[in-house]
Amino acid sequence: MPPVTGPLGAGGREEAAILDADSDSRMYGAVKERYGAEAPSGPAAADAYTLASDFPSARHAGMTRSSTVYVADDNPAILQGLDRALSANGYQVRTAHSGLVLLDLLTDAPHAPDLLLLDVMMPEMSGLDVLRTLRRDARWMDLPVVLITATNDATLPVSALRDGAVDFLTKPFRLDELLARVDSHIQRHQELRRAREQARMRLQAIDLIRELNRVVTADEMFHLVTSRTAEILGGCRCSVIVAEQDDHGGTVAREAASSGDGPEGRLIDLESYPEVRAALERNTRVSIPDVAASPLFAEMRERWEREGGGPEVRSAVAVPFPITDGMTGVFLERSLAGEPPLGEGAEELAGRVVEAVVQACGRVQVFQNLIEQRRRLHDLAHTDELTGCATRRSLLHFLREEMELAQARQEPLSIL
Repeated sequence: MPPVTGPLGAGGREEAAILDADSDSRMYGAVKERYGAEAPSGPAAADAYTLASDFPSARHAGMTRSSTVYVADDNPAILQGLDRALSANGYQVRTAHSGLVLLDLLTDAPHAPDLLLLDVMMPEMSGLDVLRTLRRDARWMDLPVVLITATNDATLPVSALRDGAVDFLTKPFRLDELLARVDSHIQRHQELRRAREQARMRLQAIDLIRELNRVVTADEMFHLVTSRTAEILGGCRCSVIVAEQDDHGGTVAREAASSGDGPEGRLIDLESYPEVRAALERNTRVSIPDVAASPLFAEMRERWEREGGGPEVRSAVAVPFPITDGMTGVFLERSLAGEPPLGEGAEELAGRVVEAVVQACGRVQVFQNLIEQRRRLHDLAHTDELTGCATRRSLLHFLREEMELAQARQEPLSIL
């Protein structure tokens, strides 16, 4: 069957979705059912708007979140049809009837969309002009843009691709092909964004590890890793929890450092931190991508419900590490309700941080041992072993220093 086209919108522009042979009768049946006796008498009237409600989903199974697509076209029928088609396939869609309106939508949007669909021939500002404007702005430089046109100018696709478009479609087009291309470009964009985010985290993790090399105390090290990791992850709460056995064989845990505002050194109820308890018991990393669905948090969800609130935590990562023979630390990352969940990058970062902390703990322990040995040598050299008093040599050295200080300040010195 040859392609079927028909006029859509005002002005008699030839803009329509092409139907394949298998879907022709089914789609036209949907039109008849929707419009009844008033339905047009031929399949040519089955435009993108009508077909969208019954078109099969072309989205990839690997898409993990609702993606946003902005569409700009001066033809109301095409604009509404693409809106319906994309929305029916799970996309969040925002539409604009001109290029200028689209740029205003981008400026006011809280988050960048995942893809733009632009008609080339629009009044005031063409799709190509919008594309060139976006590529000059660092915020939208990598945003995927697919251009659509009804013209047959062979030089137009070449010019569009050179200006930074990721794809080019000519009207009339097949809806299944459009959806497949949109899905493919969004997947690539999201993969590129994830790869860049992981690269950013790794570079910042390297800087953090370098900073750890200059740390000389455990408290300083724990405060550094919690504050810097929270900064890298963009605001989640990070803590170092130290656990050890008490005299009765139980486990006592305290928060040694935190990126939050809580008091330092406070005792931790492990019943409220099931991921920390599991990490200590299993001595392995525990990752909870979704607290609302995790069996580990079942009791905590019941507790939150009894207290009249929803889940306070959205996701968590807990990584245990040794400190001394009787003491274990847990590096904890938590995203709270209303915050973005922790992803694979956060889990990888936690693992890298713990590896650096373990190495730094060894260096800190060696440094502290050296300080202790130096203190002991100092005591041996300046203290009489039998009486525990200062030796004559150390006493004379102390008096000489005090006299020199008094002379420099021109102050009297009393000796009892």
